[in-house]
Parts: sequence; structure tokens; C-alpha cells
Amino acid sequence: TYLRMKKIFWCAAMLVLGSNSYAQTTVELNPDKDNSIYSESENSNGEGKLFSGQTCSDNSRRALLEFDIAAIVPFGATITDVTLTLNMDNVSPGAGTQDYSLHRAVTEWGEGTSSGDGEGAAPVAPDATWLDAMYESSEWDDAGGDFYSVASATSPIGEVLTDYTWSSTRVVANVQNWLDYPNSNHGWILIGDEEITCSARRFGSKDDGTAPVLEVTYTCADGPAVARCHSLTVYLDDAGEATITADDLDA
Repeated sequence: TYLRMKKIFWCAAMLVLGSNSYAQTTVELNPDKDNSIYSESENSNGEGKLFSGQTCSDNSRRALLEFDIAAIVPFGATITDVTLTLNMDNVSPGAGTQDYSLHRAVTEWGEGTSSGDGEGAAPVAPDATWLDAMYESSEWDDAGGDFYSVASATSPIGEVLTDYTWSSTRVVANVQNWLDYPNSNHGWILIGDEEITCSARRFGSKDDGTAPVLEVTYTCADGPAVARCHSLTVYLDDAGEATITADDLDA
């Protein structure tokens, strides 16, 4: 009985020690896929730059981005900080400053080989379009994309051609969820102020220009993530002794 209780207490102590030691790591990811969709047509821009905002013709552009979190960050990690950086390289003259918001997408969408300018290009399956999540395969439930109405993060974007960033506790929660449940990862949709005309922006994509960067900081517990404790029946010999070997234990 003494040997069995001693084993249980030792295992619990090791669990506490392991859970109190953490290593922090920061990684940078480029999109696994990105695309743009256009309200006035079925055009797409799978291999072109990203567009978002409202044109002078009062047509909307929205940009889609998805990062493969689970391929880079180890399962079981705790996400502590996330920043998305986009490089804006063109803007309508006199656009001023508008808020651009990240919304978490809830439907899987596609990127094909279409490539165009501010008007996009004819879609190539499985490109996303304004009406289709995947061209010739599946439609959005709502035109313009399926996403949470509450923004994950919002940043004011001006006329200066430079990098702009998005970061918030909701963005951290999004990335944590995508790590824990990879099948829920459909990325974000970037939406500008669609009430203001001549406010459209162009950003670099993974295929053209300066690629978007998602900086993710996470922590992992040092040592085993799971401690296993065992309840053994130990038979003592005539001297009142017994030996527990590695073969008696599972891992």
C-alpha cells in the first residue's frame, strides 16, 4: 500500500512541475490562400493583389485571407498575441481615412488562378466570387461572403502607402480556435467603410506585391503535455519488499 501511494504522489508532483514551465515562441506566417471579390461582377483575383473598400463607381471590394495555423503552431499551444500586417500600395486619390475591419469567415472559400487589376478577372474554379464561396461548386449563404457581423479587429487606414496592422483579443481568440479546431479555420474577410465612395485600397497578396504577414506568439509547457498516473496492486515478498519496473507502466 505504501508503494502504491508513493507512486501516485510522485506522478502528481511531476504534473505540477511540468505545467509551471513555459517556452514562448513567435512565428510569422504568410497566407495559405487569399483572394478578392467584386460586388458588380462574378470576377475574382486569386493570383492578383488584394482589394477592399468602395470604388468611385460605388462598387464594393472585399479581401479574403486564410492562414494555416495548425501547420506551424504545435497543437496544445496557448496563443498569447497575434498581429496581422498588410502592405497598402495603392489608394483612391483623396480617400482620406476609413476603418477597415477583419471579420471571421464561417464558410470555406476558394482560390483559383484568376489574376487581374482593380476590376478582377474571370473566375477559375475554385475561386471565390461575390456570389460563390467556390466558383461552380458552392455558393455563399449571403452575397459578399459569410462571416460574423462583429469585427475581430478594426484599424483606421489612411492615404500613406505603408504597412497597416490589426490586433485584438478577438483576433487572438480566432487563431486559438483555428489551432484547436482546424476544420473551423476559414480565415478572415477584410471589409472597408462601404458607405464612403472612392475609398478602395489595394494590398499585397501572397502572389503579388508584399505578402500579408500573420505574427503569432504562443507558449507551450515544457516536458510532457499529459502525465499518467497508475494504480498498481503490489505483492510484497517475504522481506516486505517489491520492485516496480518500466514494464509495469503504460508510457
